[in-house]
Amino acid sequence: MKNNEIDGNNIQDFKSILNNPDKKIFILIHANWCGHCKEILPVWKIIQEEKNNSDNSDNGDNSDIVIVSLESDYLDNFKDNLPTIDGFPSIYYIHKNIPEKYEGERDKENLLKFINTKSNNDINKNISGGKNKKNNKSKNLRRKLFKNSKSSIKIKSKKSKSYKKSKSSKKLKSSKKSKSSKKSKNGKK
Repeated sequence: MKNNEIDGNNIQDFKSILNNPDKKIFILIHANWCGHCKEILPVWKIIQEEKNNSDNSDNGDNSDIVIVSLESDYLDNFKDNLPTIDGFPSIYYIHKNIPEKYEGERDKENLLKFINTKSNNDINKNISGGKNKKNNKSKNLRRKLFKNSKSSIKIKSKKSKSYKKSKSSKKLKSSKKSKSSKKSKNGKK
């Protein structure tokens, strides 16, 4: 299914995808009049585009992961295939005709985390870092930065130990001074 938005032209295509037990389907059900839907739809489209780009770089449209959106006007066509919708937007993961409602935060990071978890990281490899050279470069850069941050942590910890030593030695000096001042006071009496 090339189009990520289910409309009057691809209802039958989507029904066949819903009935395919190998497909892992993530569906956003939205209404055009809904304010929350208008907020999440651009995020959902970005996720769809990233998914499509990862498909194009690999084997084309053969992925088992399908990310689509369905406008509420077309819900009647899927009475037998989708659960009863109790509000908009609704996000579901459907695999082997078993729907699971997404209840998490509606931001890209959390949605991708949900998709990656449910799809056994299939999409994670493609979207978040594996197959193209650009992503590998950024991955290598993150590794270098992480290694550098580890070494700076070691330096900081050495500094903090030396700071503690110097602080404790100051305490020792001050306690010696107070003892000697007590002795001198005692000696005067």
